[in-house]
Amino acid sequence: MIVAWELVVRIFGTTNIARSLDTTLAPTSFEADLMAIAALSGWTNEQKHVVAASFLGWSLDAFDFFLLVFVLKDIAAEFQTDISNVTLAILLTLAMRPIGAFIFGRAADRWGRRPTLMINILLYSILEFASGFAPKPDGCVYRKP
Repeated sequence: MIVAWELVVRIFGTTNIARSLDTTLAPTSFEADLMAIAALSGWTNEQKHVVAASFLGWSLDAFDFFLLVFVLKDIAAEFQTDISNVTLAILLTLAMRPIGAFIFGRAADRWGRRPTLMINILLYSILEFASGFAPKPDGCVYRKP
Protein backbone atom coordinates (compact mmCIF):
# COMPACT_ATOMS: atom_id res chain seq x y z
CA MET A 1 0.00 0.00 0.00
CA ILE A 2 1.43 3.34 -1.07
CA VAL A 3 1.41 6.10 1.52
CA ALA A 4 -0.10 9.39 0.28
CA TRP A 5 3.15 11.36 0.38
CA GLU A 6 4.96 8.62 -1.56
CA LEU A 7 2.26 8.89 -4.24
CA VAL A 8 2.78 12.66 -4.40
CA VAL A 9 6.53 12.10 -4.78
CA ARG A 10 5.95 9.58 -7.59
CA ILE A 11 3.48 11.78 -9.46
CA PHE A 12 5.15 15.16 -9.11
CA GLY A 13 8.74 14.15 -8.51
CA THR A 14 8.90 16.37 -5.43
CA THR A 15 10.84 15.52 -2.32
CA ASN A 16 9.28 18.21 -0.19
CA ILE A 17 9.11 16.37 3.11
CA ALA A 18 8.28 19.55 5.03
CA ARG A 19 4.70 18.35 5.14
CA SER A 20 4.54 15.59 7.71
CA LEU A 21 2.25 12.60 7.69
CA ASP A 22 0.08 14.33 10.31
CA THR A 23 -1.14 16.95 7.84
CA THR A 24 -3.95 16.49 5.36
CA LEU A 25 -1.37 16.56 2.58
CA ALA A 26 -3.26 19.18 0.65
CA PRO A 27 -1.42 19.84 -2.61
CA THR A 28 0.35 23.11 -3.15
CA SER A 29 -1.04 25.45 -5.76
CA PHE A 30 1.58 24.27 -8.26
CA GLU A 31 0.69 20.64 -7.64
CA ALA A 32 -3.02 21.45 -7.92
CA ASP A 33 -2.35 23.12 -11.27
CA LEU A 34 -0.47 20.06 -12.47
CA MET A 35 -3.32 17.79 -11.37
CA ALA A 36 -5.83 19.97 -13.25
CA ILE A 37 -3.72 19.82 -16.41
CA ALA A 38 -3.32 16.06 -16.03
CA ALA A 39 -7.09 15.68 -15.67
CA LEU A 40 -7.61 17.41 -19.02
CA SER A 41 -5.09 15.26 -20.86
CA GLY A 42 -7.58 12.43 -21.38
CA TRP A 43 -10.23 14.65 -22.96
CA THR A 44 -10.85 14.87 -26.67
CA ASN A 45 -10.69 18.21 -28.45
CA GLU A 46 -14.46 18.20 -28.78
CA GLN A 47 -14.88 17.79 -25.01
CA LYS A 48 -12.42 20.60 -24.33
CA HIS A 49 -14.29 22.87 -26.77
CA VAL A 50 -17.63 22.10 -25.09
CA VAL A 51 -16.21 22.98 -21.68
CA ALA A 52 -14.65 26.18 -23.03
CA ALA A 53 -17.89 27.21 -24.78
CA SER A 54 -19.93 26.48 -21.65
CA PHE A 55 -17.56 28.51 -19.49
CA LEU A 56 -17.56 31.42 -21.93
CA GLY A 57 -21.36 31.36 -22.16
CA TRP A 58 -21.68 31.34 -18.39
CA SER A 59 -19.13 34.16 -18.11
CA LEU A 60 -21.00 36.27 -20.65
CA ASP A 61 -24.27 35.70 -18.82
CA ALA A 62 -22.72 36.60 -15.45
CA PHE A 63 -21.08 39.66 -17.02
CA ASP A 64 -24.48 40.79 -18.31
CA PHE A 65 -25.99 40.79 -14.82
CA PHE A 66 -22.84 42.24 -13.27
CA LEU A 67 -23.05 45.25 -15.59
CA LEU A 68 -26.50 46.09 -14.20
CA VAL A 69 -24.94 46.93 -10.84
CA PHE A 70 -23.11 49.86 -12.44
CA VAL A 71 -26.20 51.31 -14.12
CA LEU A 72 -28.90 50.76 -11.48
CA LYS A 73 -29.18 54.49 -10.83
CA ASP A 74 -29.54 55.26 -14.53
CA ILE A 75 -32.17 52.56 -15.04
CA ALA A 76 -34.14 53.82 -12.04
CA ALA A 77 -33.98 57.39 -13.39
CA GLU A 78 -35.10 56.26 -16.85
CA PHE A 79 -38.15 54.47 -15.44
CA GLN A 80 -38.77 57.17 -12.80
CA THR A 81 -38.66 54.71 -9.91
CA ASP A 82 -36.52 53.82 -6.91
CA ILE A 83 -33.36 51.78 -7.16
CA SER A 84 -34.98 49.26 -4.80
CA ASN A 85 -37.67 48.55 -7.42
CA VAL A 86 -35.03 47.90 -10.07
CA THR A 87 -33.08 45.59 -7.76
CA LEU A 88 -36.32 43.76 -6.95
CA ALA A 89 -36.89 43.21 -10.67
CA ILE A 90 -33.37 41.79 -11.00
CA LEU A 91 -33.94 39.59 -7.94
CA LEU A 92 -37.17 38.21 -9.40
CA THR A 93 -35.45 37.55 -12.70
CA LEU A 94 -32.70 35.56 -11.01
CA ALA A 95 -35.17 33.78 -8.71
CA MET A 96 -37.28 32.60 -11.67
CA ARG A 97 -34.33 31.07 -13.52
CA PRO A 98 -34.45 27.71 -11.72
CA ILE A 99 -38.19 27.47 -12.40
CA GLY A 100 -37.65 28.16 -16.10
CA ALA A 101 -34.77 25.69 -16.17
CA PHE A 102 -37.03 23.06 -14.62
CA ILE A 103 -39.90 23.69 -17.05
CA PHE A 104 -37.77 23.84 -20.19
CA GLY A 105 -35.59 20.96 -19.00
CA ARG A 106 -38.66 18.76 -18.65
CA ALA A 107 -39.88 19.93 -22.05
CA ALA A 108 -36.50 19.12 -23.60
CA ASP A 109 -36.63 15.63 -22.11
CA ARG A 110 -40.09 15.08 -23.53
CA TRP A 111 -39.96 16.74 -26.96
CA GLY A 112 -36.22 17.14 -27.61
CA ARG A 113 -33.74 19.95 -27.18
CA ARG A 114 -34.05 21.58 -30.58
CA PRO A 115 -37.81 22.34 -30.58
CA THR A 116 -37.67 23.35 -26.91
CA LEU A 117 -34.78 25.72 -27.56
CA MET A 118 -36.59 27.24 -30.54
CA ILE A 119 -39.72 27.84 -28.45
CA ASN A 120 -37.61 29.23 -25.62
CA ILE A 121 -35.86 31.70 -27.92
CA LEU A 122 -39.16 32.67 -29.55
CA LEU A 123 -40.85 33.33 -26.19
CA TYR A 124 -37.81 35.22 -24.92
CA SER A 125 -37.72 37.38 -28.07
CA ILE A 126 -41.44 38.23 -27.86
CA LEU A 127 -41.25 39.13 -24.16
CA GLU A 128 -38.04 41.09 -24.65
CA PHE A 129 -39.57 43.06 -27.52
CA ALA A 130 -42.74 43.75 -25.51
CA SER A 131 -40.74 44.90 -22.49
CA GLY A 132 -39.26 47.69 -24.60
CA PHE A 133 -42.68 49.34 -24.64
CA ALA A 134 -43.21 49.18 -20.87
CA PRO A 135 -43.67 52.65 -19.36
CA LYS A 136 -42.54 51.45 -15.91
CA PRO A 137 -40.76 48.35 -14.64
CA ASP A 138 -44.05 46.86 -13.44
CA GLY A 139 -45.59 47.49 -16.86
CA CYS A 140 -44.43 44.03 -17.97
CA VAL A 141 -46.64 42.38 -15.37
CA TYR A 142 -50.17 41.63 -16.48
CA ARG A 143 -52.79 43.43 -14.41
CA LYS A 144 -56.55 43.37 -14.56
CA PRO A 145 -58.02 46.65 -15.84
